[in-house]
Amino acid sequence: MQGLNDDTLRAIVEPAWVASSGVFGRIHPQDFENYPEEERLIDLMHTAPGRWVERLGFYGKWLHGDYATWNMKLDEQTVSTYRTLRKNHHTWPYDWAPFARSGDPRLLKFAETATRQMTDANFCHYASADVDQAVGPEHFRRQGWWLRSLLPWSGGGGPRRRTYTIDTDYIWHAYQMTGYSRARDMLLLLQRLMPHDESVASGPRTTCSMLASYIDMYNGTFDPYFLAAAWEISDLYDFLYARLGEVDYYTFAESYDYAGHGWRGEQQKWADFTRDPGHIRLALNNANAQNSPIRVGARLVGSTDGDGGASASMAAFGWDQTGDPYYLGRILAELDALRTSVYEGEIEYLRGTDGTTGRPRLSAHA
Repeated sequence: MQGLNDDTLRAIVEPAWVASSGVFGRIHPQDFENYPEEERLIDLMHTAPGRWVERLGFYGKWLHGDYATWNMKLDEQTVSTYRTLRKNHHTWPYDWAPFARSGDPRLLKFAETATRQMTDANFCHYASADVDQAVGPEHFRRQGWWLRSLLPWSGGGGPRRRTYTIDTDYIWHAYQMTGYSRARDMLLLLQRLMPHDESVASGPRTTCSMLASYIDMYNGTFDPYFLAAAWEISDLYDFLYARLGEVDYYTFAESYDYAGHGWRGEQQKWADFTRDPGHIRLALNNANAQNSPIRVGARLVGSTDGDGGASASMAAFGWDQTGDPYYLGRILAELDALRTSVYEGEIEYLRGTDGTTGRPRLSAHA
């Protein structure tokens, strides 16, 4: 009975086969034999959220699977009331890749609860068509996701369908890995809702999240709307960034003007999807700008606040495309930062963090 309760008695797909399938991108199955130090640190990091929840006493029916975001101070057991709940932000919800590459039931629980927070507790499932149409995209009575906020269902502007927090990859992975039918039903609902959303998607964060989700939605449904919508965003990227030519490794990007916003790795995902040389070039530009030692340096490398997780996956894309050792060096720099920053001391609730803020040093997506 205990095995059924904690999911240790469960049939799983062989992690090596899942890793080689490409569904989760460029991942390697868990390998303590060849990478004992790295896997030990990654395990500490991936199990840390459970320790944070216990330390903060962050419990409750409507909070299950979520946790605090800004200025989480584990020693003082306090959090900021600004955007208190992560929802789909700050490397959350918990990624399915750690479970996929390991088969570890502990990591399955993290992914399941975070996904169900987003699909069950954080989504307005029903609003009649007449009410939904009457209130429009900027008001509260409509179907969609609530953004992070101090209280559940209180984010400014009401539920959204076009925003920088509309990722669908974790929902697809929940369905693919477990057969969770609610995840499938939500994806079919989104397939119906998204083409009819009239809200304006502005800013690079929104378009990068939408592009990644449109790729996932097309791969899962073969609905031509999502393919056409993805090409629209790609055309915008071509207009904004193709004229730059080749971005050098050491180009300093004060903002994201040189190669586009980089936190989702959507340009690399699009390049893999299309295999178009022009898109591959843009994705390499993006990887170069985000991994530039001038831009990143020692201050940000390895930190999720500095796009550490995303830049590592972008560097992996560059290495895979070119074999240039520069990209391998940037990945190794991320691993060095991980080794030097992850706390492994005796204070249990800090284990797997940077030892001060309680934030992970490398995102689960990496």
